Amino acid sequence: MAAVSACDIGSALFTDEELDSMYEIGLSQSGSSISNGARVLGSIPIKVSVSSIDGAPEASYIDLRLLDSDGDEASALSFPVDDKAVTVPPVTLPEDLADGYYQLNVSLRDSGGKMLSSYSSAILIFAGNLSISRLAAYPGEIIAGGVSLLKLEAAYSKGLDPWARWSLDGTRLSEGFISSHADRLPWRTPSASGVYLARAELFPFKPPAGFDVPPLAKAEIRLPVSGSSAAGDPFSRIASWSVLPFGADFKDHGQRPHEAEPVATGIPYLDTYATGFGYSMGAGAGAFSASSLLPVIEPGGLVAPFTAVFVIAPVAPGPKPGSGFLLVAFDDKGSRNFVIGIADGYPYVGSGGARVTSNAILPADVTRLAISVAPSIEGISVSFYLDERPAGTGSVPGSLFIDTPGACSIAGENGYVAIYDELRIIPGPYPAFYVSQALSKGASLIAASGFEGGSLGMDLTPSGGFSLGDGKLTLQPGSSLAVGSKGIPAAGASLSFELLEGVVESSIRLADGSELAVATDGSVRLDGAFLGFKPAAGAQATRTVSIESTGDGIRLYGAGESSIKFNTRMAGDSRWQISAIGRVPAVLSKVTASAFSAPLAAARSGSGPNTGELADSTATLSMAPALDQIAGIGD
Repeated sequence: MAAVSACDIGSALFTDEELDSMYEIGLSQSGSSISNGARVLGSIPIKVSVSSIDGAPEASYIDLRLLDSDGDEASALSFPVDDKAVTVPPVTLPEDLADGYYQLNVSLRDSGGKMLSSYSSAILIFAGNLSISRLAAYPGEIIAGGVSLLKLEAAYSKGLDPWARWSLDGTRLSEGFISSHADRLPWRTPSASGVYLARAELFPFKPPAGFDVPPLAKAEIRLPVSGSSAAGDPFSRIASWSVLPFGADFKDHGQRPHEAEPVATGIPYLDTYATGFGYSMGAGAGAFSASSLLPVIEPGGLVAPFTAVFVIAPVAPGPKPGSGFLLVAFDDKGSRNFVIGIADGYPYVGSGGARVTSNAILPADVTRLAISVAPSIEGISVSFYLDERPAGTGSVPGSLFIDTPGACSIAGENGYVAIYDELRIIPGPYPAFYVSQALSKGASLIAASGFEGGSLGMDLTPSGGFSLGDGKLTLQPGSSLAVGSKGIPAAGASLSFELLEGVVESSIRLADGSELAVATDGSVRLDGAFLGFKPAAGAQATRTVSIESTGDGIRLYGAGESSIKFNTRMAGDSRWQISAIGRVPAVLSKVTASAFSAPLAAARSGSGPNTGELADSTATLSMAPALDQIAGIGD
């Protein structure tokens, strides 16, 4: 009894922490130690080992409790122990245990039931396999201050719902079940450029709380973040009334009064296509704005002419094109009075019980669909564009432009099923030609306009008599069009336009105050004096002329391989000028100016000029008094 009494007194003299430190409890299976999250086989016994330091209070019994992931007891055992040595027979787990993570708790107690020491470990019952086959970022170019989507692709057995965990540079960002789309992470990129490390971890089940268990699969990707986009945004210079980028939320980044922000309806989720990502919506999932997304005219608050631009991609290839709503506009009384949708793959506009349909079907890839609407005698005139290409026009009756606008919904109930990358509402007609040029030329674009809907476009300044029509600009004789803001880029610039009717010349002012001009027939003039040369001006309708700055002057190119060199420079504030020089009006379309890009053929040299024309050759003109003399051939 004295020994027992001494032991009881001994345990009472120590704190819980001190008592616990006197014992070491371990778990092993088949000779291998079981660490947190380790896989164990239910058919093989688990060995529980206990050791203690000299003078540690004697244990009377040991408890083992197995808890499932919900904290419910799955099994419990209790063993008495000898005073001299703590031994526990091998423990076999119940045969009917389901796959998953479990918590195995071991408690060592004295004869009075006081806890001497305890040990807890998470174990995994799972015989399957799990792997990450791919880890990618969308889009491929990651811009500082933007939003990218990280997505993993995993291989696992049917019926399993793995748990994914994301971290960036060691900081945990997100986790959840793959069935809840946790296999993707919207990442708001830092404002500073640099290289960041993303890590994805995969677990077969939700890891137990309080335990740091290792993943069964993991992957890392280095993410270079750039300060600016190489491609650029073709809409960066276009005022947008509403812009929903569908990145990580439904916030409207447009210029409209933000009386109410759009909110998600149903359960939209982020998904990817080949080159980007957006929200998968339609069939109940979508967005709703209690205030109108459409531009209004003040005072009065009525809807102004506008263009709705959708960037959409198919969720997956289907047996046939789908149908559904893209955008529904309601009036202030809650009545539906305008619909943009897809019917069997063809875009349409519906209003007043009527419908006008595009003449082109949506391609089976990401598409920019633009639909311009404006008031007309019939009610609403409509123009369709697919990736900046005209895709039909028409009109429908309707009261869109005479009713007070109300709420708007995107996709949603009866919505078109697709990945919605962006919705943009632009006041006025769609500048399709400008967008196409901005996409192809990027930062080198100076100005461009296709005069869609009779709109002049940016950085174009007419003088004299002119008029605008849908897709064309008419210059009266003696009138002109200045292209771009003042100051051609130092490297030079190119000018291109379609001449539908009349005669024009393209000119630019030089540093000495003289004017260098190229006429419709390709002839070159200096301050009105014909120089006797005709660099090819281009096809019958399309005219192209370029000026390149050289080390000691400028070189003038036509559309072909011909060029002429002058030993003077452009005026610092010069810009391209297109002038109507005939007796009848000149009609232009698709005007473009961009920073100089030398034609590949310009590197070639010919054997000499033909009479009055430079054909596949080059020449140099001295700006000395004898301006019409050739100073050298093949320079």
